[in-house]
Parts: sequence; structure tokens; C-alpha cells
Amino acid sequence: MEMHWVMMANMNAYIWWYIVRYYGPIADGETSTSFPDEEFSEKGELTKKGYVMSHFARFIRPGYYKVKSTTVGQNVFITSYKDSLSSKTVIVQ
Repeated sequence: MEMHWVMMANMNAYIWWYIVRYYGPIADGETSTSFPDEEFSEKGELTKKGYVMSHFARFIRPGYYKVKSTTVGQNVFITSYKDSLSSKTVIVQ
């Protein structure tokens, strides 16, 4: 959800400094002592956060720009992007 808020604030990049950590996009093979119920991931595995981040990287390509989008409901977070060359539109939920 943090990535959604960054994009809604019209920032043009999101950087996650701790790439390989149990709380990052790529697991380090350890678990959190603060969240013992958190799912364990093998070292090098893509975490749930990494999966979500990959959707932004996979579908929003260079040359795309954010366009206004509205949601219906309280727990749905979407941002929309349009390709400046082909007019292709991408919606990330």
C-alpha cells in the first residue's frame, strides 16, 4: 500500500533500500521476531511484497505517465498509467 501512496503523491520513483531481507521483496531465509506468524520464505524467494512490487515494474514501463483514476469502495487502491506512444492504459490494483 505504501507504493500506492507514493504514486498518488506524484512521485516518480519508489526505492526499497533493503532488497534482501525478510521484510523486503527478496527473502533472506530468516523470519521476523516481531511477527512470528509471518510466512517463512527460503533465501532468494520472492516475498509477497516483492510480488506486489513486480507488478509496478512489469506493467508500468518507461514513457508511461500517471492518469487520474477513481475507486469505488474503501479498501481498493488503484493507480492508472498511460503510454505516451501507444495510448495503452494500465491499471494497478
